[in-house]
Amino acid sequence: AKDGCTIAVAEGTYNEYFSINNLNITIQGAGVGKSIVNSYDGISYGGITANNSNINISGFSFTESNGILLSNSEAIINSNEFYDCVGGCITLNDNSNATIEFNQLHNTIGFGIAVTDNSKTTISSNEIYENSSDGITLQYNNSAVIITSNKIYSNGGSGISVLYNSSSTTIASNEIHDHNRHWGIFLSDNSAAEITTNNLYNNLSDILLFNNSTAIIEENILISDIGIYNMSKETIDAAGNSFENDTEYEIDKYDIYDHGYWDKKKENYTVRCEECGEVNF
Repeated sequence: AKDGCTIAVAEGTYNEYFSINNLNITIQGAGVGKSIVNSYDGISYGGITANNSNINISGFSFTESNGILLSNSEAIINSNEFYDCVGGCITLNDNSNATIEFNQLHNTIGFGIAVTDNSKTTISSNEIYENSSDGITLQYNNSAVIITSNKIYSNGGSGISVLYNSSSTTIASNEIHDHNRHWGIFLSDNSAAEITTNNLYNNLSDILLFNNSTAIIEENILISDIGIYNMSKETIDAAGNSFENDTEYEIDKYDIYDHGYWDKKKENYTVRCEECGEVNF
């Protein structure tokens, strides 16, 4: 393939591994369920790997493969399906930036989307479900990642995890539910996020903060038995959240659990923590 070209992939099943290096390229499949990348050869799993490249990928089904792996690349990954993959569906490493939108990622051994050491990635309008690990995981020094308008449910890990010094994350307008062994949104290890206008329900806890992480939590609908669980030593700012599991707007200790002690009020309430300071709602 030449730099700047578009490759149109016909309908069919491709038992191949594709490696793209130092190219600006568009790869266009015939559509989900038509152009199928099935890379299992009985020994190893493939998919599409891009290094030092700028790629657009759309119109494929990836199955029994490692999906798409980017290293030091930029990408638009649009309107694909990933299922029965191994290790994960989409992986971004080493300063890779991407727009990931309108994909289905499901029934994979591993995560839906993993982002490591990146910035300015947008994950939008995807459906991510029934993977064995997290739906979306951000790890190690990510910044300015935007996660918006996704449907994330029934994964084996958390819906969204923001870990290891990941900062300036925006999590907005997602529907996250049925992570009944884990958390809807999990922040840990000095990470920070703005969490707004999400709908969370049927999770072990809707939002969990741990190990020096902090967040702005506003205008969310939190319906699980534990809405916000703050195990961090940092103060969180929250306002305008709805805890619809309650009657008469009365807040109980399972809506906001903060390591410390309770100051329970009706409608206008505050939770104070001896280690964390004061959390205003």
